[in-house]
Amino acid sequence: MNLEEAKHHLNNYVLKRQAPGDFLRAMLENDLFGALRHADPSSKENLVAIAQYIWNEIPANIWGSRLRIQEYLHPVETPAS
Repeated sequence: MNLEEAKHHLNNYVLKRQAPGDFLRAMLENDLFGALRHADPSSKENLVAIAQYIWNEIPANIWGSRLRIQEYLHPVETPAS
């Protein structure tokens, strides 16, 4: 995956709450070994640039752990009081 493709999928994650594929999900979860396991050669080549994009452009409260990703993709609605 090149950087432009990654940006497209990451922007869909942020704006539309669309789950990314395994590689980008692992990147968002801060799972380097998982990202490498799911990366194709192009993704491996662009891993640093994609990580920099996540760090600089994706809001910090919606990446960094599996739980944050899960909570963002599947928010729990609380009943109004």
